[in-house]
Amino acid sequence: MSKRARVVVLGAGGHARVLVDALACAGREVAGALDPAMAMGVTPHGLEILGADDWLENAGPDDVQLVNGLGANPDTGLRRAVYEKWTRRGFSFTEVRHPGALVARSARLGAGAQIMAGAVVQAAASLADNVVINTGAIIEHDASLGAHVFVAPGAILCGAVDLGEGVFIGAGAVVLPGRTVGPGAMVAAGAIVNRDVAAGRRVYGSPARERTGTASPSTQPKSL
Repeated sequence: MSKRARVVVLGAGGHARVLVDALACAGREVAGALDPAMAMGVTPHGLEILGADDWLENAGPDDVQLVNGLGANPDTGLRRAVYEKWTRRGFSFTEVRHPGALVARSARLGAGAQIMAGAVVQAAASLADNVVINTGAIIEHDASLGAHVFVAPGAILCGAVDLGEGVFIGAGAVVLPGRTVGPGAMVAAGAIVNRDVAAGRRVYGSPARERTGTASPSTQPKSL
């Protein structure tokens, strides 16, 4: 990839605006955003809309670094689908790390990881591709996060926690040391997880418990 590749954000909603600000704080310039729901031009927030996804058809993978600007509320499937669609076509997703985040030297971050302001990623933590650690969230030592995991603001993952692919952790939730949360599961805001959570389940409350029904199928990406 060229060192002069342009940074382009996919999406122009709230999550995308936070990412653009984080990139600016880190001294990185954003060429603009792609969003089919918005007209071309500059938004009130100062973000230039370049067009829709077809804009990338005229841009080579070596000329563009992508940023996944889609949030998750709480289904992570669309973020995953967008990521996989464009990586299959040879594009790459750049890491976004706010300078106010703390990431241990021994932590491992996958492609396209997003670490927001005030977040902490501790020693020997491992984050797979397309993971979001939102504002003020804490990932403790030896935690393992699968691809496409989304950790909302203020959540705490204690030491040696293991999250499967596509897990959503709500704002202010706590997962206690050594607990496992299976692929596609959802931990609601404020929940405290003191035992393992099975794949695809939703848990709520303190202590966190399941309710009838399964989470959205975030481990099975939607077609785009």
